[in-house]
Amino acid sequence: HSSLLERRKFQNLGWNVVYDFNDSDFEICENILAMYVDEYEETPWDSLKYLIAEANYGGRVTDDWDRRLMNTYMGSLFCPEAITTTNFKLSSLSTYCIPEDGNLQSYKDYITALPNFDAPQAFGQHPNADISSKILETNTLLTTLLSIQ
Repeated sequence: HSSLLERRKFQNLGWNVVYDFNDSDFEICENILAMYVDEYEETPWDSLKYLIAEANYGGRVTDDWDRRLMNTYMGSLFCPEAITTTNFKLSSLSTYCIPEDGNLQSYKDYITALPNFDAPQAFGQHPNADISSKILETNTLLTTLLSIQ
């Protein structure tokens, strides 16, 4: 969910159309995931990918390229390797991985060690996407400041 939201900051480099994903989308996906993992002996990955990418989030996605991106995310994250591989990588950066199983404090420590500012590569973007995003933010800020003079 966070990857989908964070791609918005890259505007048209993140999504061709800006989508209004929200907390209820996350909660529905969380409930679907919990239900399928709890009720099935073997995780039905294809069903999960379809329900989350096509039915829940995909209901908002109108652009074909954005739909392909959504399905690519689901295909790379919703897979048996995510559970069976130690420190499964969530992006091209080694910083972002699924931490080893542990107690609550180990998860808090992992989260605390994450960078305060996410690199564009964390969301599958080229490093230059951050430059474009910052230029757009700066232009918006300056336009707003000039408009209130």
